[in-house]
Amino acid sequence: PAYVAISDSYSKYVKQGRIIEHRGRLTGAANKDLFIECSSDESNKKTILSDIDDVILCTGFQPKFPFLDTSTLATLHYDPSDSWLPLILYRDILHPSEPGLYFVGMYRGPYFSVMELQAKMVAGLISGSVSLPSQEDLLTADPSDSWL
Repeated sequence: PAYVAISDSYSKYVKQGRIIEHRGRLTGAANKDLFIECSSDESNKKTILSDIDDVILCTGFQPKFPFLDTSTLATLHYDPSDSWLPLILYRDILHPSEPGLYFVGMYRGPYFSVMELQAKMVAGLISGSVSLPSQEDLLTADPSDSWL
């Protein structure tokens, strides 16, 4: 699948060959050489990249919630193997069965404007200036429906 990168020039540099993507696990570095182990196919191919100027490490993100008990995680349908949407949340913010528990930034994408809107929504819910649909509507909601 495609991965998200926030940059106005990243894709241009990839097309020009100025940035070359390599997927795998960095196992070592010496001088201007990098040692990468790629396990995308069935063999564990080892590659040496030479004369490297810069390295951008995209280490991934695995959300974990050790502060939530197993019952709450079950209610939220927590899937630790899903790094994009590990929880089933209404508007990627809350679950109707867990009142007062809110999440900001748990959605598919890295855009700060969405996080800002989520934070404003949570602030509105806490202050009472924003109200939610009924519990029944929350549980049967179509994610594409607007409610603000």
